[in-house]
Amino acid sequence: MYFNTWRAIISRLKGNPAPDGSVFLKHFIFLLNFIIIFPFIILRQLNKKWWHELHMTNKITITYCTQCRWLLRTAWMAQELLTTFDGEIAALTLIPGTGGIFEVTANDQTVWSRKAEGCFPEITELKQRVRDVIAPDRDLGHSDKKLI
Repeated sequence: MYFNTWRAIISRLKGNPAPDGSVFLKHFIFLLNFIIIFPFIILRQLNKKWWHELHMTNKITITYCTQCRWLLRTAWMAQELLTTFDGEIAALTLIPGTGGIFEVTANDQTVWSRKAEGCFPEITELKQRVRDVIAPDRDLGHSDKKLI
């Protein structure tokens, strides 16, 4: 049927009338399903993680104070989050600010605020809080110890 489908479509494109319009339509729909729809269905069933990565929506923002020269610390924390949550973060944005600000948000939820907490986060605690927002069922391995 696959070969006949191509032959019918090429014949139609050359201007030759199809012997039966319903046959051409049947072949065209089969080809459309074969090329466009079936691969997505099969890939989705074979690899749910791939499908999830294709549709990632997790966004993290880190707002830091430029006057306090916290860019290096912020970049290191961003690198740690990107490495830990590889394939689960669609975007990580660094936003320069002033006035001693250091805030981390994940999916528009505040995960850490230096003003509220009174200090910078330990990287393990930051990873745990980000994980609780973007992937609550995920295990962080050795970084997933219980907080005291």
